[in-house]
Amino acid sequence: MAAMLTVSLTACGASTNAAAAHQPMATSAERSTATSTTATSNTTTTTTTAATIPLGTKACTASSLSAKGGRQGGGFGSADGMVEFTDTGLLPCSLQGIPDAHLLTDSGSVLPTTIAAAQNPARPPVLLQPKSPGAAELKIYWFNWCGSAPGPLRIQITLSGNDGVVLAPFDGPPAYNYTPRCTAPGNPSSLQVIDAYYAIPPVTQMSGATPTTTGS
Repeated sequence: MAAMLTVSLTACGASTNAAAAHQPMATSAERSTATSTTATSNTTTTTTTAATIPLGTKACTASSLSAKGGRQGGGFGSADGMVEFTDTGLLPCSLQGIPDAHLLTDSGSVLPTTIAAAQNPARPPVLLQPKSPGAAELKIYWFNWCGSAPGPLRIQITLSGNDGVVLAPFDGPPAYNYTPRCTAPGNPSSLQVIDAYYAIPPVTQMSGATPTTTGS
């Protein structure tokens, strides 16, 4: 189910250190990226093959995208979030750049979090084919929630390049309403874009498993 304002997280000492050392979970895209490995007597070289974007392909805009998100527990008590994007238009489009992301409550209020600079640079553009569900994925980490249970959440993703704002549910599988642990009381909660964007084969879309409650 980017970008989905960049603020330096100087006040988030423990959470920032956790982000730097955090071991990212393997996404469906990482498991499916095409690679070729060449070994010699002294070195091993691995090459990753990216999708080719046809000449003339336009950037995806919010009006031609739908999205859905989910989250699960990660290292250092974080909530590791994934947001999948679908091209709902009639033509292919490309998704690229580091988006801004905010969490919204059920009432539409912005959840109080500081926004950390993206951990990784933007990946090469991802080609989305029309009506191909969940063709691209954005990875986000949410750290240090010391408040009460926030209830249902949505994620607001502002695409780079003034391409609009996408709203998506953020309570999907695998852990649905999971919230990060309070690892640094007195410090703000933080949200960080980790990777934008992965290409996702259709067979690895989010499942519709029965929700389970995970303690924060």
